[in-house]
Amino acid sequence: MALSGSFGKNVNAHWRLQIDWSATQDISANKSDVTAKMYWMATDSYGAVYSSATKTCAMQYNNGSFVTRTASGMASLKANQKKWIQTYSFTINHEDDGKGSFSLDGYFDVEVTLNGTYYGRIDLDQQSFTLNTIPRESKLTSSPSWTAGNNKTMSIQRYSSRFRHEIEMYVKNKSGDNVHVNQVLLSTSETSKSTSFSQNQNTDIFEILDGRSSADTYIILQTYDGDDWIGSKYYDGTLTVPSASKPNGSFDHYVYVDETISGTLDKDNSNFTHTVKIKLGSFTKTFTDVDTSFTWNPDSDEKTSLYDQMPNDKSKDGLVEVETFYNGEKVRSTVSELLNFNVRNSNPIFEEDYTYADTNQETVDITQNDQYIISNHSNVIVTIPSTAKATAQNGASMVSYSATLAGVSKNADYSTSNDVQFDFGTIDANNDQSLVVKAIDSRGLTTTTSMPVQVIPYSNPEIVSTTKRLNGFEETTDVSLKGEISLLSVDNEPQNDITQIEYRYKANDEEDFGFWTSLDHTLSGREYSSTKIQLTLDSTKSYNFEFRVMDELGSTTISQTIDTGQPLFFVDPINKSIGINDFPANPNEILINSRLRFGSTQWASNVIEESQGGAMDLNNSDIVGLNGLFFNDKANNQGEGLMFIKSGADSGSPDADDYDNFRARDGVAYLNGVPITVPPSKSALWSGVQYMQDGQDATPTKALKDCANGWVLIWSDYNVGEGENDFHFVYSFIPKRFTAKDLNGKSSLFQVPTASGGDDVAGYATKQLYVHDTYITGHSDNNDGDAPRDVVLRYIYEW
Repeated sequence: MALSGSFGKNVNAHWRLQIDWSATQDISANKSDVTAKMYWMATDSYGAVYSSATKTCAMQYNNGSFVTRTASGMASLKANQKKWIQTYSFTINHEDDGKGSFSLDGYFDVEVTLNGTYYGRIDLDQQSFTLNTIPRESKLTSSPSWTAGNNKTMSIQRYSSRFRHEIEMYVKNKSGDNVHVNQVLLSTSETSKSTSFSQNQNTDIFEILDGRSSADTYIILQTYDGDDWIGSKYYDGTLTVPSASKPNGSFDHYVYVDETISGTLDKDNSNFTHTVKIKLGSFTKTFTDVDTSFTWNPDSDEKTSLYDQMPNDKSKDGLVEVETFYNGEKVRSTVSELLNFNVRNSNPIFEEDYTYADTNQETVDITQNDQYIISNHSNVIVTIPSTAKATAQNGASMVSYSATLAGVSKNADYSTSNDVQFDFGTIDANNDQSLVVKAIDSRGLTTTTSMPVQVIPYSNPEIVSTTKRLNGFEETTDVSLKGEISLLSVDNEPQNDITQIEYRYKANDEEDFGFWTSLDHTLSGREYSSTKIQLTLDSTKSYNFEFRVMDELGSTTISQTIDTGQPLFFVDPINKSIGINDFPANPNEILINSRLRFGSTQWASNVIEESQGGAMDLNNSDIVGLNGLFFNDKANNQGEGLMFIKSGADSGSPDADDYDNFRARDGVAYLNGVPITVPPSKSALWSGVQYMQDGQDATPTKALKDCANGWVLIWSDYNVGEGENDFHFVYSFIPKRFTAKDLNGKSSLFQVPTASGGDDVAGYATKQLYVHDTYITGHSDNNDGDAPRDVVLRYIYEW
């Protein structure tokens, strides 16, 4: 294919410099060979040039280096002449898509004077040229990936209608080798075509896959122009394998051994066939050549085999396995899903052929029938004879029995040769009960039966003692009992009776009781009462009595204390005395042998007529023998605490202001509301190390007026350059009344010893302080001289 073009520049009306080019394209090599020729031209009859001098011209392409030619007579022209002066050949390699372009530039150093004008270099303007696109190898526009077992439409983009194509398809096997699986041929008129895999090809593909879910593919698209090979393009893709078939969503994964099992398979390829296996333990049922569904109705032998796999389970997990095949080649791996087998209609066979009986001869003697059970006394035995044993079903085995009576359960191992017994002992029930017996097999399946049990309620005799002293305090004491017993009726006939009623007693200062003494009694239905007797008991002593009532089965014993002869209220007219909860011992006294409480609103300020207020008025009498005086409320006001009458006040005045008040709260004593003691273990109100010079202050955490008595300042020794010393402590006191007398902030002097004599010369430091109610400030003199510098303020405490 040949192409051409030209460009140039007119120098004037008579001359032109021009480059002509031509290109020949090599389709298979994807390149163009370009030849450019430079011409010096006379455009008319006036353009003749006469010059034999040597001249230079040059050409360049794509901004490369200029290629020059130098020759004599190059500028010489005849009228209307087009004169060749240089040829330049080069090759343009086209892009991958076949596109190509180039630029040309050149100049001619003509260096002549014509008609009085000098012409030096004629420089052409660079020009660009686009070559015809060379058709290249076609591209695959469809995906190089496909799904095994399905056809794939391959589409291409061609660059020439003359091209034909061959598509080669490969699949990588497990060893990593690419195996050829198909060839697709596209004529010059086709841009797409189906792979149209044959069954044998698909079979080969699944064999190469060897159960894998995917594999790498390799696609080669080859382009030909007739028989000339244009080129090839290579594409990597993925061969995806359809999912292995599985039971669809309606498949019931929970089945009974004795029911039909069926399912429909979801399959991704209509050509797939399947092997379905149903597994439970060591049992397997296999179905081959399954298309889309399967059904299994186990026969009796198969059911037996299934039951044998779960002799100890009501439910057991098995599997349904689906293997998928394409023309005999397995597709992917086996799909396994849970298949839970359950047992039903397999409870043990167990009849109500068991018995119960009372084995306590004492209670049987009363009821005359061992089928009557007296609560809390009969001994109940339940027997399952070996002839009535339970039978397990469908592969299970019998394990045990359980029996429940009156809320108590018993368990026993299963036996085929011996009777099974449950010993319930006595039962706590007051009405008829139901005896429930279960037969339990190895799967935990049970069969439950029951029978009624006749219960006769019984409780030990009830006792009510009416024993008491005459009038509550005399020596004569009446003794009697009454109560109820259980009748133990059989066929509406009472079988119970009282066999003994007795008592015994002892004084509280004695160790041993006396002998039991019987009391006569009468019984009417359930109720009984004893004969009343009288005893003479020392009224100054208390006594312990025991009473015991016995019937045919049991007895009840109770205790009772007879207190000393102590009246609630006693008047002694001879001694003119009164006793409350006691007897008075002295003339003209009131003896109270109990707690004395007053109303909660009797205050000193409560004045009723002429009498004084308060809960108790001693009328100027003394209190003796006092152990403790306890104040129950927190003393928060002036009317609480110990009140002392002030001088000039009327005796018995109800006005709290007429009294000095003394009280204590949280370790601090108050007189008339003012603290007069310091709380124990009180920490410092201030601590530091200061000369208390000008600009220094100390602020205690408690104001002076709020302290019990005031502040105490604690000074110590100090060595300049070294620091404070814990010795030579000196205490200075500031009374709380200082600031209360309009002296707040006034100057005060404190003389502090600096030595005690001996080897040291006794001396003093004078500290000047300004005392305020809430803080203390210093003075410049406190740091002036050796003596003031020997003393520092360390602590402030309350006192």
